[in-house]
Amino acid sequence: MRRTVILLLSICFTGQIFAQANFREGFIIKNNNDTVHGWIDFKLDEQNMRYVNFMSTNDSTVQLYLPGDIFGYRLINEGKFYISREIDISEGGRQLVFLEFLVQGLKNLYYFRGNLEYYFIENSDGRLVVMSKKPDLIENYRIKEDLKYRGILNYVFKDYESIRRKTEKADFTKRSMIELTKDYHDNVCEDGTACIIFENDFKKKFIEFVYSVYGGVQFHRMLMDFDLVNQEVSTNAYSIVPEIGGQITIFSPRFSTSLGLFGELSFSRQNGVKDFFIENTYSTTYVVYDYNVSRLTGVIGLKYLFQTAGKFRPVIEAGLYERGLISPKSELDAYVTYKSTGTTRHDAYPNYFMSGIFRDGFVAAVQLDYLLENKKYIFAKVGYSRTFTVPEFYNYVPGIEEAIQLKFGYIF
Repeated sequence: MRRTVILLLSICFTGQIFAQANFREGFIIKNNNDTVHGWIDFKLDEQNMRYVNFMSTNDSTVQLYLPGDIFGYRLINEGKFYISREIDISEGGRQLVFLEFLVQGLKNLYYFRGNLEYYFIENSDGRLVVMSKKPDLIENYRIKEDLKYRGILNYVFKDYESIRRKTEKADFTKRSMIELTKDYHDNVCEDGTACIIFENDFKKKFIEFVYSVYGGVQFHRMLMDFDLVNQEVSTNAYSIVPEIGGQITIFSPRFSTSLGLFGELSFSRQNGVKDFFIENTYSTTYVVYDYNVSRLTGVIGLKYLFQTAGKFRPVIEAGLYERGLISPKSELDAYVTYKSTGTTRHDAYPNYFMSGIFRDGFVAAVQLDYLLENKKYIFAKVGYSRTFTVPEFYNYVPGIEEAIQLKFGYIF
């Protein structure tokens, strides 16, 4: 069942991921050095370095540019600058790509991402020195790290001793490479010209967190299967209970402006009473089931926002949940009346479903957001949840839980 749900989630969402646009203010630089301002689709590095989608105005036709078609392009607020350069690396050999221009100075620094990450340092003669780092390996229970890049850095910065010493402990990160290149320029440049750093820290800027709180009700059903007096009877215990909760969703606009990963925590009360009769030739059994618990549920899943121009925004989400019961109280009472004697026997089963305190399942929901004047949203949501597995009720046949949820909330 879990695999089926995960597969359905993938089918629903994956086809929409790459169709999303994330246009930001920027400009392209043509091969004749003319600059054209407009809007650039800001994607992940893997896409940014292979092609660029550009619009001169918000409503104009999208134009696709490949490396070599233009000199480069830049996103103004994001601090990203890409230029066309020919590189020669182990994967793909010699190829024309958009390199990310990190630092302009006495030695220029560039970045490229393929199957591996690559840094290029450009010498005064225009030659690119390439560095990469293979994934760490475990040999004889020890981690073996590829540190060849430090030897290359040592060679590149050999003419300034204090910088050369720093290369011996340099990390294979943008921050470390930028700082080394900048320090070299600041110490060696004789005319005092400052180097230009184009890169911004996208990890701090391009991950978006969205918070929401809600309240609502659950229409809960617990399917109880009893096997008493050699006769099997199925019945349902229903309850309508309040629920409160909160959710946090993580978006990465460079990946998709609509698809997000969410986590949710909710609290609700759950109670129900069910009674029924079991009758055979010899006796009549009156069964009463009564339960009252507090329920804590955690959910992790995917959320998809349908981008619209109006105030209303449809949303769908699906995920997996784990629920736990707090201070569960439940009891099953069976009153068996024998027809031959008229006597009644009372069998009590306290804490009837204690073994089902922790259970997992899936949840799916549709939601409608409404945009307020303060740029925040309120929403209404209808959801459905159901358990995967069933708890063991002593020696009886297990049961299943499911619920329809109605929620109203506010998105920060």
